[in-house]
Amino acid sequence: KQNMNILHLDSKTDYRKIDISEFENTRYFTPLGSNAKEWANHMFLKLTDGEPPSSTRLHVKGRDIPVECAASGVARFTFSELCERPHGAEDYLKIADTYPIIILENIPVMNYDRRNEAKRLMTLIDALYDQHIDLFITAEASPDKLYRGHDHSFEFERTVSRLIEMSQNKDT
Repeated sequence: KQNMNILHLDSKTDYRKIDISEFENTRYFTPLGSNAKEWANHMFLKLTDGEPPSSTRLHVKGRDIPVECAASGVARFTFSELCERPHGAEDYLKIADTYPIIILENIPVMNYDRRNEAKRLMTLIDALYDQHIDLFITAEASPDKLYRGHDHSFEFERTVSRLIEMSQNKDT
């Protein structure tokens, strides 16, 4: 008490006990629908300070990756654009090297018949996570309910963990 100023920080909220799922909608919005689209539009405008989007192409080993909507270091992609097309880790790393903030929209629930798309999503999330990309997502379900197949269920657990961590990470 002689050498320090003591401040009492009284709060009615014990932030250690808050269920983090209350804040899911800051970076991970579910379910899909008009509200999810509106949220993604709002986030893009907020993150780009209203700068008009433009389209471009990224080049990776003779291939082009179309980027239909980007501004101020923020790129906006759909699940279909990144996971239903034949992209691999190099493509995702190029995206991560180019855009520090990514909005990924319309992730569906995937069953066994979409195991290839699930594998691409796992590769994408690994690349974005390793590059510390700020990720904003709209999805049909919470991360732990996105994949219902059995092929990649064990590997997908890491993706679930990373999606949860990325959705809680940092202030927007």
